[in-house]
Amino acid sequence: MPVRSVLIVRDTMSNGKSESEAAIGPFIEYALDDDRSTSVSIVEAIAASEGVSPVDLQFTLYEYVNPDALDALCDCHRSAGNFEIELTIDRYRVRIDSGDRFFVSLTDQ
Repeated sequence: MPVRSVLIVRDTMSNGKSESEAAIGPFIEYALDDDRSTSVSIVEAIAASEGVSPVDLQFTLYEYVNPDALDALCDCHRSAGNFEIELTIDRYRVRIDSGDRFFVSLTDQ
């Protein structure tokens, strides 16, 4: 399967927060909660922005990133603190930070 997404992980203690250059719209902030995995929360947020149910999206998250690996990476870094993960999923730029929140923005793709 060809790579369709690039995953960027930053240590925000040394690099600081950065805005995504490819985002064309404002980032919308979402909270992560303990009842849902990071990957499920992201899919639900993208579906909400599309105005559809998550099962009605025209893509699967797995086409862009392995959901289990993303969840494990976020869980591991969340306990260590001060991180930022950024990836593109379909037409959306997603940024996850160590503050139990993530941001979604439409890209110019």
